[in-house]
Amino acid sequence: MIIYTCRTKKILTTPDFIYNISNEYKMFAYNSDLMSNCGCIEKQDLVTKDVYYTYNTLVSFNNSLDNGNNNAFDLLKDYLENHPVLKSI
Repeated sequence: MIIYTCRTKKILTTPDFIYNISNEYKMFAYNSDLMSNCGCIEKQDLVTKDVYYTYNTLVSFNNSLDNGNNNAFDLLKDYLENHPVLKSI
């Protein structure tokens, strides 16, 4: 079972970075070195979207497992297929 914990004030509530000051603060608090080394705001926006969608997919996966849903692994498979950038990392 995947165990996750977080405080609401630390998680991203939307995938937006460029026009969302709250998410900018949260991402720099999450990993300031990563965000500083992105080089441009467009890359910071992409990283923010990846963090947001990955976190939400893991929460959905965990909730599906907890509920005994047999489609939990299909959810992960769909996520990986729709986010090919992760395959190159």
